[in-house]
Amino acid sequence: MCKKVIYLITFVGVLGLVIGVANAVPFQQDFGPDGIVSIEAENYDANVPQGGDTWELVGPTGGFTGTAGMQALPNDDAGTRKTNYAARCPRLDYQINFVRTGTHYVWVRGYGASGNDDSCHVGLDGREINTCDNMSGWTNNYTWSNNTLDGQRGTFEVTPAGIHTLNIWMREDGFIIDKIVLTTNVDFTPTGDGPPESVRGQPAQVQAYNPKPAYLATDVPDVLTLSWTPGENAVQHDVYFGTDFNDVNNATVSTASIYRGRQDSNSFLPAEVPLEMKRTYYWRIDEIRSGQPDSPVKGKVWSFTTGDFITGYSTLGRMDGDTSVIRIVAFQNLMEMVQARQSVTSCLRLLSRISFTAAGNRCRLNMQTTVLLTIPRSSVSGRIHKIGPEVTLRC
Repeated sequence: MCKKVIYLITFVGVLGLVIGVANAVPFQQDFGPDGIVSIEAENYDANVPQGGDTWELVGPTGGFTGTAGMQALPNDDAGTRKTNYAARCPRLDYQINFVRTGTHYVWVRGYGASGNDDSCHVGLDGREINTCDNMSGWTNNYTWSNNTLDGQRGTFEVTPAGIHTLNIWMREDGFIIDKIVLTTNVDFTPTGDGPPESVRGQPAQVQAYNPKPAYLATDVPDVLTLSWTPGENAVQHDVYFGTDFNDVNNATVSTASIYRGRQDSNSFLPAEVPLEMKRTYYWRIDEIRSGQPDSPVKGKVWSFTTGDFITGYSTLGRMDGDTSVIRIVAFQNLMEMVQARQSVTSCLRLLSRISFTAAGNRCRLNMQTTVLLTIPRSSVSGRIHKIGPEVTLRC
């Protein structure tokens, strides 16, 4: 174990005494499946004495991890602080950059010499939280506990993601805190010294990010290619796509209807294109990282909603039709004539209305740019709202 110097700086003011080293950079939650935050108790961001007690750096008993532990002193058995403890009890603060939201399970490695020295309160952002107060379960050996005196597991909710402050308050003086571990995994139980201490600062961006269309985008064209920025060291990408959040979030490579395959490219054209109008779609990219134990890295579930219009894209065209969908080729120069066996009639020059006959015929257009439009058979007429490199019809 390495030695280090602990600087104690005392500030006296109206709000009370604050002791500690103000670390400007928060601890970073792990991007992995367990969402781990692991902190040595002595590496606090603030130490706030209150009510005549304080947390002090101590190491009276072997078995602690890191450099030492933090003990609530003086240990004079002054009584148990069960209520209003945020205003009355000494507090340790730890800044954390959370990348996950939702339920987090609180584990504390501690030491309680007796039944009068074996409990504490945990909170978030200075708030007393009734699902993680009255934490207990420690003995005169360093052990992990996630229990509360209320008969439930210690948890709190994180929302939104970002920087929050974890708080530890004294409940009984004499208690020693050695290490704190937070996890999003209900089944995770730390053993021994627990996970290595989390780093301070931003870690590598290992998840896919910067989705296009942007997350929660609306009025999205029905013809589009999805794209994203790959996570660090990603060599391939598992693509998931569907119309239900839970289906996409819970899918694995065995979920045939949602999993769309593993690919090298960071773009993807859904087979459903053209998409349904006014429909929300969900997608997820898991990153395959060469030689990394956390591979694949599960991605966030992104979503977008299509608009109530039909958008064309540049291509050489095919004209066909079936019982549900009709594809019509238009072109940049609206005065051009379509050379095809299929008949396109009714004011094609103005494109104020479009109708057609027959199906399955192909046409090739001798043009610089063509536009492929997809229109439901029930909406075979419409008015032009935009003409340019792409054409938009609102039906």
